[in-house]
Amino acid sequence: MRVVFALALVAIVVAAKDVAFKAGVKGGMTTGGVAWSYDCDKTPSTCPDVWEQIGEDNSCASYVRQSPINFDHFASYASAGDYNDISLTAQYNSFIVSQPLVWNNGGSINVDYPGPPKDTKYGDLNVNYAGQQIPYKLQSFNLHSPSEHTINGKNLPLEMHMVHRKIDIVDGGEKFVVLSILFAEGPYNDLFKQFFESLPEPPTHGEPKNFKKQFASTASIQLDRLIHHTNLNSFWHYLGSSTTPPCAENVEWFVLTDPVTLSADQIGALKAVLPQGFNNRPVQTEHSTSKVTVSHGV
Repeated sequence: MRVVFALALVAIVVAAKDVAFKAGVKGGMTTGGVAWSYDCDKTPSTCPDVWEQIGEDNSCASYVRQSPINFDHFASYASAGDYNDISLTAQYNSFIVSQPLVWNNGGSINVDYPGPPKDTKYGDLNVNYAGQQIPYKLQSFNLHSPSEHTINGKNLPLEMHMVHRKIDIVDGGEKFVVLSILFAEGPYNDLFKQFFESLPEPPTHGEPKNFKKQFASTASIQLDRLIHHTNLNSFWHYLGSSTTPPCAENVEWFVLTDPVTLSADQIGALKAVLPQGFNNRPVQTEHSTSKVTVSHGV
């Protein structure tokens, strides 16, 4: 499947409500005034083990459709072709380097694409449901290492979340669609050559709470070429949540089954700018996988 997708820059944001992340203590973030972190050794009072206990309006403890989950290559998932006849197409537009806002929030490397949800200049991911095509607008990217979703119980070195948003025309509520690309360790990937050499450092304690360290580099990546190295016809699909507090259950996930490769040095470059060296929420084993569908198109 051919996808027109040229972007200068990459890195990526969580698929929650369109919230602003703020720098707090090293390795910690706040959302809506609630502190959270990834490291249960250094920050046990705010790490994933206790996310369900922090803050109000928190869905992290719902255990209904929390993300991420594990995918089993040997499981007999329903076919996406039989379940609502789901398929994907995409068309993204190229734009200049200065437009995305690239930053390190102390928890991940992010790229935000400013503009209203109906803004089409960054491109669409089109989800076809039984012949009805619905476009979702590209909003942001975020990177997680190791991967948040697992395959046969094992994490991959890195996962990229491409976040798309749509405003419901009936109730005005927000819905997110995340296209997830998994990365395996392998040969050096020229598509990321400059990018991983110029990752922004995280904010330090004492900087303004809304401080965002922007990408101070002209490094770029051609996402059209990246997408051409993936297979949009082969994916796992399920309804889940954001993977960071408040873990809102308003996310539709498409996790591509075929990983892209990065070298050990490239993966290490990302870990080096994460204060805790990792930023993944553990798999939510309580989430029923009975609603997972799989597409193995070519």
